[in-house]
Amino acid sequence: MLGDNKIEIKMVMRTVDLRSDTVTRPTDAMREAMGSAEVDDDVLGYDPTARRLEEEIAKMMGKEAALFVPSGTMGNLICVTVHCDVRGSEVILGDNCHIHVYENGGISTIGGVHPKTIKNEEDGTMDLGAIEAAIRDPKGSTFYPSTRLICLENTHANSGGRCLSVEYTDRVGEIAKRHGLKLHIDGARLFNASIALGVPVHRLVQAADSVSVCLSKGLGAPIGSVVVGSQSFIEKAKTLRKTLGGGMRQIGVLCAAALVALQENLPKLQFDHKKTKLLAEGLNQMKGIRVNVAAVETNMIFMDMEDGSKLTAEKLRKSLAEHGILVIPENSSRIRMVIHHQITTSDVHYTLSCFKDKPYLSYQTPGRRKTRTAFVPKSKKKKTKLLMTSSNLLVEAHFLHIPKQAILSNGFRLVNWKKETVSRCGSSLCIDHVADLSERASELHNNNKVKPPRMVVFSSDGPITENKQDANNNILHSLCSYGKLTDACKLVEVMARHNQLPHFPSCTNLVRGLARIDQTDKAMCILKIMVMSGGVPDTITYNMVIGNLCKKGDLRSALSLLEDMSLSGTSPDVITYNTLIRFMCDNGNAEDAVEFWKNQLRSGCPPYMITFTVLVELVCRYCGSGRAIKVVEDMAVEGCYPDIVTYNSLVNFNCRRGTLEDVALVIKHILSHGVELNTVTYNTLLHSLCSHGYWDEVDEILSIMYETSCTPTVITYNILINGLCKAGMLSRAIDFFYQMLEQGCSPDIVTYNTVLGAMSKEGMVNEAMVLLALLRKTRCCSPGLITYNSVIDGLARKGMMEKALALYNQMVEDGVCPDDITRRSLIYGFCRANLVEEASQVLKETSNRGNGIRGSTYRLVVQGLCKKGEMEMAVQVVEIMLTSGCKPDERIYTAIVKGVEEMGMGSEAGELRKKLRQWKLLREV
Repeated sequence: MLGDNKIEIKMVMRTVDLRSDTVTRPTDAMREAMGSAEVDDDVLGYDPTARRLEEEIAKMMGKEAALFVPSGTMGNLICVTVHCDVRGSEVILGDNCHIHVYENGGISTIGGVHPKTIKNEEDGTMDLGAIEAAIRDPKGSTFYPSTRLICLENTHANSGGRCLSVEYTDRVGEIAKRHGLKLHIDGARLFNASIALGVPVHRLVQAADSVSVCLSKGLGAPIGSVVVGSQSFIEKAKTLRKTLGGGMRQIGVLCAAALVALQENLPKLQFDHKKTKLLAEGLNQMKGIRVNVAAVETNMIFMDMEDGSKLTAEKLRKSLAEHGILVIPENSSRIRMVIHHQITTSDVHYTLSCFKDKPYLSYQTPGRRKTRTAFVPKSKKKKTKLLMTSSNLLVEAHFLHIPKQAILSNGFRLVNWKKETVSRCGSSLCIDHVADLSERASELHNNNKVKPPRMVVFSSDGPITENKQDANNNILHSLCSYGKLTDACKLVEVMARHNQLPHFPSCTNLVRGLARIDQTDKAMCILKIMVMSGGVPDTITYNMVIGNLCKKGDLRSALSLLEDMSLSGTSPDVITYNTLIRFMCDNGNAEDAVEFWKNQLRSGCPPYMITFTVLVELVCRYCGSGRAIKVVEDMAVEGCYPDIVTYNSLVNFNCRRGTLEDVALVIKHILSHGVELNTVTYNTLLHSLCSHGYWDEVDEILSIMYETSCTPTVITYNILINGLCKAGMLSRAIDFFYQMLEQGCSPDIVTYNTVLGAMSKEGMVNEAMVLLALLRKTRCCSPGLITYNSVIDGLARKGMMEKALALYNQMVEDGVCPDDITRRSLIYGFCRANLVEEASQVLKETSNRGNGIRGSTYRLVVQGLCKKGEMEMAVQVVEIMLTSGCKPDERIYTAIVKGVEEMGMGSEAGELRKKLRQWKLLREV
């Protein structure tokens, strides 16, 4: 019994650090690896851990060699200086890239390299034509610096972490190769780009001569970057690293942490991206701020204050810091947020809740975002809105009250797209810039009340000059940027009729935008114009249109577009073939899909193993395992040989379908062809057998694994332990758990939670406490909310409330925030132990925090208080219940009435009867 002990619920001070992904702390596994790292003198070239890291990174990047450097800035400086080995050489790079903006001009001050900047587009790219135009003519080397290098940044930080596609990088590489230049990629967050694009990292940098990749950003290592390139390049880089003071001795302690980061945190990047998207979508629903959600591709968010808002970035930063949310203002109206692996989904929801609590930021329902700007009183709102783009040749007249005879500047036309008519204009109204246009619009509005439909003004026909083509391309870029896709389509068609060449990147963005909104016909029309103009649309653009055609069920047009794609010089990729094959199979044409893939192989298509795997799995789904195996054999004749991944997909599919006879057929085929089963195959089989309760077969599979030296992994043990716990075979599950420890296989948090949950349900709370203590000592993982809730619930069910309360306080001290399930377990435990006062106190604390409590929990506390005669406390609990919006049921009223009757007719009873009448009246209302 607790006696007079009081429950003190401790509040956890929460910090959500969104300043950068460089603020991560080394994990326990990293610290352990650093402490036990094998080291030697790296300057002499003998540190074994450094060598292992460099070899691993070089292999991942598909390059010959790699070199560890202290920072990304030094890595970029080394790469640029090695390529530009003659002082006064020139490098072409973006005007908003990290090397040019944030690295202190080191390439000039130290390397003697002259930067030639080109405007970065919103997606971080540079115009390919501008890159080629910036390359110096070698004949002018007497007067100009010699161009030797082109630099790209992937992901592009100042563009919000946007990814550069493989196609774009390859085309820049082709330009560099054509002119005898080198290509360097600043890949500080290259792994984020790889995950976001779904492209292997070595393919992303295939065209590059050198790459620098950071280990201390998304990967979460404490220090360091790595540069990769050819063997001769790295030898020169090593000399320059020593010159710059970057040669360190026993760097194995740092490289060990980086190796752990590659193993543990690289797979977590995809979850960082999902959390970033979740945060961006939530922030975009707040009034007064805006986030371009479509531009959020990786782990970075740029949040802008609305125009006319009194809220500044610095004011918002200070306000968020009061709640433990740390951000960095980019300027007076923009804040940057970066997600990393130590930011949880709970942290994201907490951040959004802090925004919702602000008096100047109100949450709005998705899809109903108001256009009115925050902080501007209604009386000062403008009823009309002027939208202007970069060119004075464009007027988006949603609101302009221009009369039918309005005269615009000489040489321009007024086009009414709704009526599809063109009217010639004179020259009495001259539009020089936005201010003039705004003033003229006001004058016309005062003189005439006629409101025309939407209009666009563009260059007239006649002798087509380069200037007019450039002007129209500026308009096209603006229309695409503002999402005015319909007007952009019309403008491209007009330019094509007048033999003007539309801007290729703008057309690409236009086609992709049309594909996203299912305007497939228009997208195909623009694609044809691009090809007729001499352009070569990239694979991603074609894939989006082919995907839309398949969604609409138009297979003939999709195959026709695939043929056009090949004729235009664009190579289909895995996504192209997978989309078409999946569509054919899903529509009952599996045999046609097989023939289609055979024809593609015969015509020289690379034997993409992913496509082959998808085809085999779909044939298995629709035609059975026998036909799928026959397809495997037929494809081998065509030169497309299956690997274990293909077979694993067949095993997995049949296991999920529960057809174990087909599983046996596939396994027999695998073994007959001399393919060795791997751990994934065995895990799939074990999962299926555990689900069906075939434990003898499970033992047989395990013995085969040991005989073939296929060591069980954490996933293997998780499958076994989870299956045994579900089947009620807890003792055997515990045996597997300790066998896992004996073999040096560290259980993950899922394993611990499964065993602890089963122990708590079976009443083995003492064993659960021992296992929890073991978990708290391990460095590979730490107990979380689910872990503590399982053990606290088990203790409460057993009536061991002193231990439950101690574990609750230990949970808070460990930085784990209790939730309503935790408190509900305590309340039930206190009530069962007849400690209703303590239960009432926990209930009050929970209600004060705004946490939801079920009506059954309130009823349990009220009934316990009434039995003990604590009527005043019972009344307080009911009032808490009413305040929280939870309606008492009849059993609560019955308990209160019975308790009042037992008190007699005293003054206290009279007050309680009065309260009771008020509650009944409130309930009736």
